[in-house]
Amino acid sequence: ANLEYIRTHLYPYPAAQFRPPWQQSSRETRSSVRPEVYIRRTEFGYEVDVAGVDQMSLGITSHYREAYMRIKQARTRVTEEERKHVTEYVERAELFIKNIQQRRKTLRLITKNIIDIQAGYIETGSRPFLRPLTRTYVAELLGLHESTVSRATSNKFVQLPNQEVVSFDIFFNGSLSIKSVIEEIIANEDPSRPVSDREIVDILAERGINVARRTVVKYRSAQKLLSSSRRRR
Repeated sequence: ANLEYIRTHLYPYPAAQFRPPWQQSSRETRSSVRPEVYIRRTEFGYEVDVAGVDQMSLGITSHYREAYMRIKQARTRVTEEERKHVTEYVERAELFIKNIQQRRKTLRLITKNIIDIQAGYIETGSRPFLRPLTRTYVAELLGLHESTVSRATSNKFVQLPNQEVVSFDIFFNGSLSIKSVIEEIIANEDPSRPVSDREIVDILAERGINVARRTVVKYRSAQKLLSSSRRRR
C-alpha cells in the first residue's frame, strides 16, 4: 500500500517544474519581483501590510506540543533520544515563528517611519520629492541597531499607493539631495545671521546625514552659493 501511494502521489524530482535560472530572460526576472510590503491609502491615512505567511497560520502541531508539555512537566517516561528530539524541534520551531513575527513587526515599523519622512514621495510617486535619508537615522529614531534596519530592508521591495513597486533602497540615499538640503538651509536662514559651513554640518548631522565641512563647502560652491560672510545682509 505504501509503495502504491508513493508511485501514485509522490514525485522524486519536485524542482523539475522550475526553469533553470540560465534560461530566464531579464524581462521574466523583472516580472518575478514581488513586494514584501504594501502601502495603501485609506480614508484614515496610510495602511502598511507586510506580505508573507500570516502569523496566525503558523504553529506547532498538537502532537508535538502535547508531547513537549508532558516532557517538561515530567508526566511521561521517554527515552533520552525522544526527549531530546521533541524538545529540540519544538523549541526551534518556537524560535523560528518568533523570528518571523519580529521580522514582520520590524519591517512594518520601519515602513511607517519612512512614510512619515518621505510623505511627499509616497503621496506623489515623484522622485524629486524624496528627502535625504539614511538607515542610521531611521535606526536612531526607532531605537534599533543600524544592522537591524539594513537586514530588514535589504533586497526588499515595497508597493506604493500608485501600484508602483520600488526597492527600499530608493528611500535611503543620504547623498540624494545633500545639495538641495544645503540650499534649503541657506534659503531659510536669517539674512542678518547666515549659517556657517560648520553649522550646516551640524544641521545635516541632526537629520542623519554625516558629511565633512569640506564636503559642504564643495557642494555649496557647486551650487554657486556664497560663503556665510558674503551672504550677510
